[in-house]
Amino acid sequence: MEDIWKQYLDSSDDCVDLLSAKRVFFNKENTEIHKAFSLNVIERTDELRFMPPILFNYYFHFFIEFIMFIEHDDFFKSEIADSFIALLNQKLDESAINDLALLKSCVAAVDFLGANIDSYNTDVDIYGDLETRLNHLNSKLRSYRV
Repeated sequence: MEDIWKQYLDSSDDCVDLLSAKRVFFNKENTEIHKAFSLNVIERTDELRFMPPILFNYYFHFFIEFIMFIEHDDFFKSEIADSFIALLNQKLDESAINDLALLKSCVAAVDFLGANIDSYNTDVDIYGDLETRLNHLNSKLRSYRV
């Protein structure tokens, strides 16, 4: 994995975002990465956003785990869901997901958010109706081919 990071850091015109992502994700334990998401989900989302597909496919499962298995403060739940939905939509539009197991995990995370929509859809005035966005994302996920 270090060679892949080096390859992209050496060839990137804007390696600042990628270098930041490497500091957060590379050779870190699950608990460290989940804590980093808890501290600033928007920054972690941006770091994943700027990763090339091979790195994104390797690290995105941490965001899914964060969504499904880590307890969130109610105040941040809408922000977390919005960040996840926007990033996943973007990566699907870019055809960046190329791992079937990751795709199945994405479906599970979207289903999880849908099953818990009442606790995540509390800031409709800021993030829009997450239920509508999840339904659209769910359709896109189920028609996506790896």
